[in-house]
Amino acid sequence: MTTARRPDPALESRARELADRLGLPYRRRPEGRLSDGDGGRAGEEGPAEAYLVVERTGLAIQAAGRRLVYHPGMAVHRIRALRAGGGDPMVEAMGLRGGERVLDATLGLASDALVAAYAVGPRGRVSGVEKVPALAELVREGLARFAWRDPDMAQAAARIDVHVADHGAYLAGCSSGAFDVVYFDAMFERSLSGSTTMAAWRLVAEEGPVGERALVEAMRVARRRVVLKDRADSARLGALTPHRVAGGRSSRVVYGIWVVGPDAGDG
Repeated sequence: MTTARRPDPALESRARELADRLGLPYRRRPEGRLSDGDGGRAGEEGPAEAYLVVERTGLAIQAAGRRLVYHPGMAVHRIRALRAGGGDPMVEAMGLRGGERVLDATLGLASDALVAAYAVGPRGRVSGVEKVPALAELVREGLARFAWRDPDMAQAAARIDVHVADHGAYLAGCSSGAFDVVYFDAMFERSLSGSTTMAAWRLVAEEGPVGERALVEAMRVARRRVVLKDRADSARLGALTPHRVAGGRSSRVVYGIWVVGPDAGDG
């Protein structure tokens, strides 16, 4: 944990408070450019693999020369398309309805969670699970502080709750039927793009593939369905034997769908 250059006392105090809360070592900002892999000042521990930086405009993560800040990404365009009467493959795979509760068990930068929160409307809610505390804090603050120009998107962001946990442990602690839909978008084996944002995310994230045990727990926790997103050319999804797969040959991603509860006859 560190701060932007030339921090004022309030910025430094906030960085120290966050470091204590997240269990991160605090480093005073070195002079000049912040460089991953640099050692600390005299008497401090060795190189940092990544920094969570408290800036005047919010939080940033720097790792291997890449800088990661919160941004909703394609969620903005997807929500605009839904509002105009268009479709969204994820929303269709999840079969989302107004007022539902959704668990995004692999939150990431919350782009999918934001679309889901818009789709379930004012009476709905989305809970997102992120294992790495620094990433969870980046997203939690980003959702709250992003300069939303669209009130619908701001309201959708406010309907997302961020939890720090391993998704398997979180699911095991949920009661049966706690959510209408459980969604997974685990890190792909190979990235779909050369995005510097996702490259930085991969450096600090700890997500692995969704295993059978987590899937069994998800089917217990979900009232209607479980959905898992993966690359269209990945063999991982087929090995988990979903009830059906949504996504055509022209799509780079597909959605495995497990239908449970009252909707099971529609599988």
